[in-house]
Amino acid sequence: MKTYTEFVEELQEASRKSSKRQQQKHEGGLSSAMVSAHRGNLTTSENNKRHKDLKKLVKQSGHGYVEIHGHYVEQDDETGEQRKVKEKSLKIDAKSKQKKHHTELKSLAKALGRRYNQDSVGLTSMKRGSAYHGLKKSGSPPRGKRMPIGQFHRDPEQGEDYASYMSGNPKKGFIFKKDD
Repeated sequence: MKTYTEFVEELQEASRKSSKRQQQKHEGGLSSAMVSAHRGNLTTSENNKRHKDLKKLVKQSGHGYVEIHGHYVEQDDETGEQRKVKEKSLKIDAKSKQKKHHTELKSLAKALGRRYNQDSVGLTSMKRGSAYHGLKKSGSPPRGKRMPIGQFHRDPEQGEDYASYMSGNPKKGFIFKKDD
């Protein structure tokens, strides 16, 4: 039987490998999308229910996903005030590198983002790069516009505003950031 320490080390190793796998998928040209069902004005229970529903819908679509914890700045619909949030999210992968699968993923991500009242969804592709795609008229970026977010980097510093961390290990993850 494994000790608790051995179990934790095993989970951390699996998370490190998952972070590396996400990098390899990105560098290999596989498109992906980052989508969340969470909203800062909802209770933890409501957000957990929405996240469970999001996972079910993605599974039904036939796409693979990885659970991540996203750090994001969202805008309150009523006050316009911006606030930092940490939320459960999914990194959804396209079914293949083909253009039709990228287009299908983009449509799915935007539909899910609208369903869960998100300001934007993140999309990555080797051809057009990584960008947030706006879903709300008053969002950042505004509906129908895209905002480039930079290159893929593994294992961001703690406290980054727009970073995603693997569910199993909050120190391992990825960020899209403009190179200096």
